[in-house]
Amino acid sequence: MDSEQQDSKSKGGKGKFRQFLVNQLSAMVRLTVYKTATMPSHRIRNFIYRRILGIHIEKDVTVYYGTEFRASWKISIGAGTIIGDQCILDGRNGIEIGRNVNFSTGVWIWTMQHDYNAIDFSLSPKGRVRIGERAWLGPGCTILPGGTIGRGAVIAAGAVVSKDVPPYTLVGGVPAKPIGKRNDNLNYIFKWAERARYL
Repeated sequence: MDSEQQDSKSKGGKGKFRQFLVNQLSAMVRLTVYKTATMPSHRIRNFIYRRILGIHIEKDVTVYYGTEFRASWKISIGAGTIIGDQCILDGRNGIEIGRNVNFSTGVWIWTMQHDYNAIDFSLSPKGRVRIGERAWLGPGCTILPGGTIGRGAVIAAGAVVSKDVPPYTLVGGVPAKPIGKRNDNLNYIFKWAERARYL
């Protein structure tokens, strides 16, 4: 075997080993997210989310059971926000959540998806999702990549949002369309101490 073949074989081996390590680390992060989501304490969950998984979480944030974070270090959550149980937040292209936002049970936010026209089924370059202050995301709604949910907007249960939602607008359906307006003088603030501490 000449030196070029040995170099090529050596580089191939290093690449496979590197990919093996990346896969193992990714699996450990997913396992940490999964195990953390089932711990019966907001304090412990928020500590792990902040200190180990790198989520930027402001004060008075509540994350309920079973929430799954992907690329957690690219997610920021504003003060007083409530993340309901069984939500999925895909932070691969970034998620910015404002203050006093309410996520009901089973909200899914995606920042990447496959391009159905791509011959190799590759991922679309669409990206970051932004959610304004005091928005309310109803149970089982889905926010697709690249969308902005305006301040005080309401997403109805089961809606699929594929475009920006203007402030204080109620949207519903698949795909989501405006179906009403919301008060524009909201001033409520969610306080963590007012909610159950061990759920």
